[in-house]
Amino acid sequence: MLTMAHRRVMPGADYRTAFEGTGDVFVGASGRIWLRKRILLGLAGLALIGAAAWLLVMLRPPDVVDLARTHPVVVQCLTCGDRHMARVDDTQTRFPLKCSKCGKRACQKMWECRDCELQFMPTDLGETVVCPHCGSERVGSAEELRTAVPPAEPVDSPTGVAAGGR
Repeated sequence: MLTMAHRRVMPGADYRTAFEGTGDVFVGASGRIWLRKRILLGLAGLALIGAAAWLLVMLRPPDVVDLARTHPVVVQCLTCGDRHMARVDDTQTRFPLKCSKCGKRACQKMWECRDCELQFMPTDLGETVVCPHCGSERVGSAEELRTAVPPAEPVDSPTGVAAGGR
């Protein structure tokens, strides 16, 4: 025996109100198909936006060091003794740096005497750092890689007094 399915009519619902507006009216299976298409198109659009964002992140070039905000310093590894140039930014106060030769975080900043041009690693970072060769207090960060061998004799200071006679 073949029975026909029938829909219940909602009490108080008037189907004529659906036809009072403008535009197309989708009823039954065509309405469900139209709704599924709209949902699938929306999901496909979201998937494309997500794929574009992922490609943007993955294909971005690596972070480039801004040379305008950095300055060169000479560093020496306390582990392997390697001396090389490193670029640090103006706010870089976090030492030791990672060594490019041995890979350990043991590179400290070298200092340079402005009088005898000796590059050295201070043993004590007190209030004043003095040159171990000539005793001058005119020292600062080493900016060029030079030899660590000091000159044979201490260089006189600009005032005409021997710098080592302190």
